[in-house]
Amino acid sequence: EKVSSVKPLTCALVIIKDGIKSSTGEMYKKLDRAGLTDRRGDVEKLIKNIEENNLSLVGKTLFNDFERVCPCDGIKADLLSQGAVGACLSGSGPSVFGIFENTEKAMRAAKALENKYKNVFACETENFGIKFE
Repeated sequence: EKVSSVKPLTCALVIIKDGIKSSTGEMYKKLDRAGLTDRRGDVEKLIKNIEENNLSLVGKTLFNDFERVCPCDGIKADLLSQGAVGACLSGSGPSVFGIFENTEKAMRAAKALENKYKNVFACETENFGIKFE
């Protein structure tokens, strides 16, 4: 794999951890059993959208193959219904994140979803990670 630096994305996030964490190795085994597909996300387009801080297009270009074996459609739909411009499984799960245009929208969404899910966190990006308020 190639690793390169990308300009930080400026946005707010809501992170929901509602499931039980499986080991990443187990998740890869599940993905292997499910079989490979030709579906590939457009990484170059995603990076371009991040570098241009185009949140709407970032939201549309998010992808994670682990969603095939760690279903999260309900959580993603809830985040989108609360105003997220995009939502995606984080890593091999079980956390799901939604991207929001600003902290206020993320905080409202987190408040609206906190009674439905176990762990709901609103945060914002920083140059070297995220900051929880």
